[in-house]
Amino acid sequence: MAKLDDIDARILQELVRDSNQSIPKLSRKINVNTSVVYSRIKRLVRRGIIKRFTVEVDEAQLGYTVSAYVGVSSDSKKRDAVLEGLRGLAEVREVAEVTGRFDFIVLVKARGLEELHSVISQKIGMLDGVEHTETFISMRHESKPPEIRLGQREGGRRPERPYDREPLARGPTPSPRAPARARRCAVLIAVLGPGVALGRVRPPPARDSRIAQRCSRPRVLLTSK
Repeated sequence: MAKLDDIDARILQELVRDSNQSIPKLSRKINVNTSVVYSRIKRLVRRGIIKRFTVEVDEAQLGYTVSAYVGVSSDSKKRDAVLEGLRGLAEVREVAEVTGRFDFIVLVKARGLEELHSVISQKIGMLDGVEHTETFISMRHESKPPEIRLGQREGGRRPERPYDREPLARGPTPSPRAPARARRCAVLIAVLGPGVALGRVRPPPARDSRIAQRCSRPRVLLTSK
């Protein structure tokens, strides 16, 4: 079983609803940095959790207005051959090998009752190994996307790793003098050495004294004669 955290689950839930949305739009929905979302999707694909990105077609608008589930009983010695034969039929959308009185449950799409009868009697019923079929016409069909849920650990939800969530809002722009000031502080501390912090050496020149007073780390103690 693949291990997922909260960010993986939210990404999958949004992609199941709409896989055509852009990564920036998805990142705004779940409030996670764009680069993190991109890398997570790539990792989910690499691990095989996301198999493919596809579309859902309204087959009724293409003329396939009749849906039916067909229970198929087959010879136990020819079960694999029957499965391959069912998968090869153009009108078959899904095949499930099941327990119970049938060996397979088949979802069939047809343009009408006459075509459905032809598919069942002349195609499915004529496959080598098929012994009996029973048809259930679908009166109404409703589907929903899966709910991506995480297993609970002791103590509640799984903790998020701190580097997974990055703030989307940026802080104030630093002063252009800040990098230069930091370099001057580093040079001064490296030159003076640890003795300055103990107050055992003479103070630097006046200009360097002003620079040293601006440094916050490490703390520089200056002495005067």
